[in-house]
Amino acid sequence: MVALTTRQHEILKYLFLHAGFSTTEELALQFQVSRRTIRYDLNYIEAFLKELEISLERKPKMGIRLFLNEYQRKLLEQTLQQTDFYMLPNFKLYLVIGLQLLLDNSTTLERLADLFKISKSKAFSLLEEVEKQFQEHGVQIQKEPFKGIFLIGHELDIRYLFQALYEHAIQIDLTKRFLETQWLSQDMESRIDHFIHDLERIFHVHYSERAKEELKAIIFFQIRRIHLHQEVTYSFQERQEVKRMPVYQEVAAAFNRNFQLPISDHEMAYILHQLKGSKVASVPLEKDGYYRDMESDALAQRIIEKAENMLGLSFQDDIELLHNLSVHLQVALYRIRQGLQIENPLTEQVKYKYRFIYETARKILMPMESELGLQFPEEEIAFIAMYLGGAFERQSWNQKGLLPTAYVVCGSGLATSSLLITRLKLLLPELTVKGPIDMDHAKTLTSDKANFIISTVPVDNQWIPVVKVHPLLEDQDIQQIRQLIFREANQKQWGRLKELNENLHSIRLGDFFSSTHIQLQKEVNDWRKAITFASQPLLNESYITTEYVKAMIQAVEELGTYMVLIPKVAFIHSSPKKGVKKDGFSLLTLKDPIFFGDQKKCEVQIIVVVSLTGKESDLFIQLFSIFEQPKTVEALLKAERIETVLNITQN
Repeated sequence: MVALTTRQHEILKYLFLHAGFSTTEELALQFQVSRRTIRYDLNYIEAFLKELEISLERKPKMGIRLFLNEYQRKLLEQTLQQTDFYMLPNFKLYLVIGLQLLLDNSTTLERLADLFKISKSKAFSLLEEVEKQFQEHGVQIQKEPFKGIFLIGHELDIRYLFQALYEHAIQIDLTKRFLETQWLSQDMESRIDHFIHDLERIFHVHYSERAKEELKAIIFFQIRRIHLHQEVTYSFQERQEVKRMPVYQEVAAAFNRNFQLPISDHEMAYILHQLKGSKVASVPLEKDGYYRDMESDALAQRIIEKAENMLGLSFQDDIELLHNLSVHLQVALYRIRQGLQIENPLTEQVKYKYRFIYETARKILMPMESELGLQFPEEEIAFIAMYLGGAFERQSWNQKGLLPTAYVVCGSGLATSSLLITRLKLLLPELTVKGPIDMDHAKTLTSDKANFIISTVPVDNQWIPVVKVHPLLEDQDIQQIRQLIFREANQKQWGRLKELNENLHSIRLGDFFSSTHIQLQKEVNDWRKAITFASQPLLNESYITTEYVKAMIQAVEELGTYMVLIPKVAFIHSSPKKGVKKDGFSLLTLKDPIFFGDQKKCEVQIIVVVSLTGKESDLFIQLFSIFEQPKTVEALLKAERIETVLNITQN
């Protein structure tokens, strides 16, 4: 068969998925090449299709299209799925080869070369990369001349290796596609889906969609290994513990019914252990079929008690918090101990938007790590913060005065002001609304009485912000108020963080910034350029990579001005996984303020780039404690000498 390049393969897939004609101009634009290159590629595609007895229709002034009957469509779809394998770049291909070897248990270089349409030398080279990955999980690859390539290792290590490769590959949208199109038959997929549905019924739970996909792969691999007579082994005590579970017989019967396959006590122990690591979307409070262990219940209770002490609230009547946190911890502890990844797509948003709750969770969990013999990743800390945050909001944030207060001024009469206040309370429950007050009162309000004023008419107040709104409160008004609410709440939360932090002492900016990391009174007129400029000292000394700079800019684009924690000061950071090499900070002051973010509603004149490698945030809190002093910002804006900056202190 004619071999296609990666681009030619993608062009063919594009034509397959798009009905109607596509012009060479459209294809050239889509694939960022010249029209001449597209015509050259189409000649190869036409030759490739000819071997499948499929015609490529090319009409002047109309373009190119695939005109397929049902048989041809199915044939081409299968062919494209098969060729997907050998169109993969090396870093993806070695993952698929690793998964294939795990599924086969033994193979040969010839088989790998033929299956992935590569040379034997390339197969051998890729196998070396696979071997390194396998060794990290305690699994060896044994090569015997004239016999083949075999797996050597404990069965549990092999099972967990499969899970690790699966999780790695699914992040790049790879494994699920190949699992379902290349390895998993429709009949087997249907049987596994039915079994998972049975498990949800037996345990009275609903698994998340991601957990279902993961379970599908785990169960598929388990059945594959059983058919190869490669079964796991557990100790007598572990098997007896599992057999005492009330659902044991029902799960075994469901397995046998769906797969017409008897299951041993060892394999039952395996599948029930895997269920402990599967993320549950919901567990009804009134149901007790879900197996909960004593450790997760006790840990949930300890976390809640510590949160109560730190936040000054009582969660004892919050049954939802204890229930959901315990269920979550059972899964989390299992995954952390097994080295399985914990994914939380909201980690960065939680860290930016709810830093107070995140830091509370961090300070609760970190002392428990040595006792539990594990480390909580930042993704898990963010999960715990989300549970505590939900409970905190149910208790009402304003019990601790952490949410802002606004007074309403209305120049249109009592009826209009009553309607405005009612709408504010309904649409913005996180805001304490007071009033209405008259204009004279509004002019004298100070920051110790309110955080801002909401008015339908202009108000002259020199102490606190005034938000002018439409009497009927339009969408843009709500958005503007929400931004102020978040900024005010964020600053109050950072004040609470100082109270929680026991390590604050007499510190100065020189404890955080080296002289080479400070740039003063620079002229920059764009916030993206300012971030890039501020990052340069850290880039020069390999504290961060260019990837981190891009990630910080992207964070501002996606999350807005949440990093402006103090007026005129932006603390810029992103996930440490995106290019942080060493702990450090850099500082940039601007000669003139610039709008920060694309909405152009917030001005900054000081930019601090934060480069922290881990979840430890005490350095960040200590630095913030200096910046929150009004005299610090004032001194920085005036400073023209680096020595002056280094000597600015907290007190």
